[in-house]
Amino acid sequence: MDPPSPALARRTLRTYARREDATQAQSSLADHAIEARIEEHFYTPPGSGKRISGGCSLTVPLEQAAAAARLLLKMPPSETAGTPQAPAEPPSRRPMRRQIGPRPRQKSSLPIIFIAVACSALGLFWVVRQAMRGKLTPAAASGDIPENILVREDLNWDGDIDTIREYTPGGAQLSMLEDRDFDGKMDLRWIWQRGQLIYRDRDLDRDGTMDERTTFDGYNEPFYVDLRRSGKGPVVRRRVYREGVLWKILEDRDADTHFDGLQEFTTEGVLCRDEALPKDSPENGVPQPEALPKGIPRASALPLAPPPPR
Repeated sequence: MDPPSPALARRTLRTYARREDATQAQSSLADHAIEARIEEHFYTPPGSGKRISGGCSLTVPLEQAAAAARLLLKMPPSETAGTPQAPAEPPSRRPMRRQIGPRPRQKSSLPIIFIAVACSALGLFWVVRQAMRGKLTPAAASGDIPENILVREDLNWDGDIDTIREYTPGGAQLSMLEDRDFDGKMDLRWIWQRGQLIYRDRDLDRDGTMDERTTFDGYNEPFYVDLRRSGKGPVVRRRVYREGVLWKILEDRDADTHFDGLQEFTTEGVLCRDEALPKDSPENGVPQPEALPKGIPRASALPLAPPPPR
């Protein structure tokens, strides 16, 4: 049988835990005349007998793989990769029925007691034997401790790693490094804590050092952004946001760890305040989150974590 022609060959670009993320990426590629297909994967947990979705993958033609990879890098990282766990179904309630007939005879507990005594004796014998040898064998070797999972990807197939994703042994995402300009140096670093996006670091001058750090609020919106020269020293510029909209800009022009100037903007982006700041102004402290507005926040600002069960 002849091998498939290069025009029919396809390349898997990325895997997704949710089909919605894969559909969004497929739509973005379709806007650039790139045909993308979604292939969903299923697995059957032992003892359940039910097929459960295990995520899906996005494939494109081989000749369009490089262009599609560059487009996907411009999109924000997907939520949480890995195999999702199916929600446990609550046990079905059964009406209590009165048992009719003779009461079943209770089994004797003597075998269980005998096994427990034998195990205790064997354990005590093992401890005494190790003590007589002069050393105790550790209960678990260091290699048995589960380590975090690192997923490295070469998106443009040039031999250099372009993205590094770090997950816990349970599948929760911890961090992600990205080289978006393919120069061999990581430009972006995303950091999660307990499933919540906390920080994003950027290398603005492409020297391999992160210069800018964005701190996110509880709704995955930017809270404040700090800029340091070459990633070191005091903060020379800080942008503070309110519900994802720029609110204040603070500048330290003489690098004395105190902000000298303040610019404040309205919700429409109009400058409404521009003045100098004294050394003891409260704006020199670390920004603290304000009270959340009343009402239901907009859908785009909801946290990624699912709501607690009622």
